[in-house]
Amino acid sequence: MTTSAVIALPACFSTPTYENACNMSDQNRQARDQQEMTIDKLLPTQEQQGQLRSAFQHAVRSLLLDNLEGFTTGGDHTAKITKKVTTGWPTIRELGRAGEKTDFYPPPALNEEEASVKGTIRVVQALIRDTLKLAAEVACSKLRFFVGDWMTIRNLRSMKRI
Repeated sequence: MTTSAVIALPACFSTPTYENACNMSDQNRQARDQQEMTIDKLLPTQEQQGQLRSAFQHAVRSLLLDNLEGFTTGGDHTAKITKKVTTGWPTIRELGRAGEKTDFYPPPALNEEEASVKGTIRVVQALIRDTLKLAAEVACSKLRFFVGDWMTIRNLRSMKRI
């Protein structure tokens, strides 16, 4: 048995945005292939080091505040320290469009094995043709994202080569 899910991309992810992202990913991949990785590229910048230090200090203060014996009894001194610790949180980069509902379509389980490349091909064909009811021309016109565990990804890559 093989299970799957179809997840719709957000409305902001339009066709022009998608095509631009694909072009950018190709450009980035080519640029990465041309660059050599050095140890210096792995070092955090000064700004990143400051953020890491701030986050570490906040984590230690929070742990001490939560776990010091006799500190949870209250009082003005405790309130001042608690306020200082809670207002000293590190800056967090927020995700855009947080809270947007994701449309999720679970198709029925398929009576196919996907442990082999041929099985994976049958599963993908069944999903595209039978479950999603896409014509071959439509299915080939746009890239679809397929993800899974290591074996599934390996078989999808082999399927692509075949």
